[in-house]
Amino acid sequence: MDLFSQSEIETILTNLKAAISVVINGGEEYSLNDGMGTMRVKRTTLNDLQKAYHFWIAELEDLDSSGDIVSMEVG
Repeated sequence: MDLFSQSEIETILTNLKAAISVVINGGEEYSLNDGMGTMRVKRTTLNDLQKAYHFWIAELEDLDSSGDIVSMEVG
């Protein structure tokens, strides 16, 4: 189980927004590092980026409402 602070989630969201913007504006490929690894993004993964962004928004909202650290399990 990984734990994420509000600051870490905000960093992830910032990186995802940058990647989405590049892809939407015609960029063919984009690389970002969120502190957990490097992700190479291509136009065909725009849908996945948007899903990830919405997931992290929900995690941030949960964190904001509880004041606790957010956890995520990857299965």
